[in-house]
Amino acid sequence: MASFAWTSIYIKNLRSDCSKNDIAEQMGLHGTVSRVDVVDFARPNGSRGKNAFVHFAAWATNKETFDLRLALTNLRESDNKDGIPYSINNRTCYMFVNEKPLTIEPLNDVQLSESVRRLYETIGIQQEMITKQADAMARLEARLDFELDENRRIMAGRGMSYETLPYPLLSKNTEGTVQL
Repeated sequence: MASFAWTSIYIKNLRSDCSKNDIAEQMGLHGTVSRVDVVDFARPNGSRGKNAFVHFAAWATNKETFDLRLALTNLRESDNKDGIPYSINNRTCYMFVNEKPLTIEPLNDVQLSESVRRLYETIGIQQEMITKQADAMARLEARLDFELDENRRIMAGRGMSYETLPYPLLSKNTEGTVQL
């Protein structure tokens, strides 16, 4: 007799517009879905897709679910790597037994507080980095303004202007942004 000890399945080749709710609704026909994890990915050719991991709290006792679980168990014990074809949102995807499901335990108050503290710490570090980058950008803009003004002064002393040059140089437009 096949072992049905597993409680999680892996589904590959989902449509990119397939949501967690679509998957949970379809998989709800086979039992009580406790969680759906969706992973977006990019193929080597640049197209995008989704895979899902569906975790069940309990299985339905109907024949369709029994047959699906039997097919998945038999697939698991065979050398077949193609998966069981299944249709979600009018697209054929392929199901497998999730061999290494991740368990997510609820956090206690101390763990949650520590997690929030680390997040605030990370945000503080990122805000410092943003401030430093903004300061560096302001210094670069001031340097650019100085260099442009200095070039204008030198060119004016020689009877030239940016407009008379045969090639474009950097200058500030009316909005104050740099352009060629």
